[in-house]
Amino acid sequence: VESVVKIEGPADWKNAADEAKEDRNDIPDFIKNIVEPINAQKGFDLPVSAFDGMEDGTFMAGTAAYEKRGIAINVPEWQQDKCIQCNQCAYVCPHAVIRPFLLNENEKENAPEAMKIVPAKALKTEEPTFYTIGVTPLDCTGCGN
Repeated sequence: VESVVKIEGPADWKNAADEAKEDRNDIPDFIKNIVEPINAQKGFDLPVSAFDGMEDGTFMAGTAAYEKRGIAINVPEWQQDKCIQCNQCAYVCPHAVIRPFLLNENEKENAPEAMKIVPAKALKTEEPTFYTIGVTPLDCTGCGN
């Protein structure tokens, strides 16, 4: 107890509210009415009737596409100067957070300015080919692979 240090936070944090989310029409009812409340720790508030048609525990497939939780404390960062372009990082990532891409000259020129892009190694093509790694932090769970 002697090493515990009290940290004062801003007083307005006591009444902090979540930012309002924009209404999206492309989200299935299952996601809006069941998955989102469960992920918001409000699953116990769901009525039994919300699960009509799912009495056997069956859930809709593909729900991970709508679950952008952003829970990782540490997110992978591509270090292009050390990368040998083997794609093993993408292979071991269980949530498809790390994704390799091959780009042609046109795609490279139209890519965001901040995107790290290097020439592709060990790929023989007539046109120049480029390599990049995309990382989606909102999908990452920070497993450390």
